[in-house]
Amino acid sequence: MKRNVILLITGFLLVLVLVFCLYIKTITTSVVYVDNQKVFDGFNMTKELKVVGEKELAAKKKAVDSLYLLLNDPNSKEASEPLMKLFIAERDKLEYYNTAYSNEQSLKIWSRIDSYGKDFSKENHYDIILGAQPGQNLIFGEDGKNVTSKFIEFINKKYEGAQ
Repeated sequence: MKRNVILLITGFLLVLVLVFCLYIKTITTSVVYVDNQKVFDGFNMTKELKVVGEKELAAKKKAVDSLYLLLNDPNSKEASEPLMKLFIAERDKLEYYNTAYSNEQSLKIWSRIDSYGKDFSKENHYDIILGAQPGQNLIFGEDGKNVTSKFIEFINKKYEGAQ
């Protein structure tokens, strides 16, 4: 009988110690957050690809603008209906290109940011990094848990090959 009581008390204490250890582990989990939009806008890769994209878009836009000017030129001898169809087709192609390019580059940028985020969390011993945008996802976060600036600095150094 004494033996059963001792085993029962030992088992209870063991469960109590395990619960306490799990509780301590959950308390010490390091959770921080970053402002996704600031990270995206502050990343050097974003800035570089934006310049390249704007140059390509400007070149394509010139062709559409030329058609528009020709279409609105009263001295033009071009037939207006075929010219209008060409203008609309070229304008639609330009819009499609702009959207597709933007989406493609955004995916590349976020992929790179995500890979750098893993390195950043390991280096700084963060268990979880939340991505937040004003009015979405994260309702509140202490300013001390906001590591946006530190993260932007880290990913830009990583991107430039400094780390």
